[in-house]
Amino acid sequence: AVVSTQSTGIHSEGVFKFSSLIMSDSSWIADKTFSDQELCYGAKLAEQAERFDDMKAFMNRFAQNAPKLQNDERNLLSVAYKNVIGSRRSAYRILAGTPKSDMPKEKLDIVNHYKSKIITELKEISEEVLSLLDKLLIPSADTEESKAFYYK
Repeated sequence: AVVSTQSTGIHSEGVFKFSSLIMSDSSWIADKTFSDQELCYGAKLAEQAERFDDMKAFMNRFAQNAPKLQNDERNLLSVAYKNVIGSRRSAYRILAGTPKSDMPKEKLDIVNHYKSKIITELKEISEEVLSLLDKLLIPSADTEESKAFYYK
């Protein structure tokens, strides 16, 4: 996700103050009508552009439309979720490794806020993919290969 910030100034203690934090929004993918072919193309395009939240949104829509995924479609779905989860895990590791012993409370509050936000996002993404697997993909899997893929 792309993050941009706007400064509203600096406190007297030197702590940067944020007026807004804007994450990239993939809701346009859910709101627009796409054919299955367009959804797969959008996922491939998003992968090339390294916009994995968009890739996840395209593949989530695709899987809901056509839950019997072919091998390449399963791989796209896997790559999307792996990268979305992986980037947040990496962000959490960075924040968890931030030295806190001599950090002012205001900065520590920002670190803790981000950690909490990332944990919430990880839970939501995990619940989303598990629901997709449990409710659609595994029940619709018609080969042992596809079932094994989903259980991995």
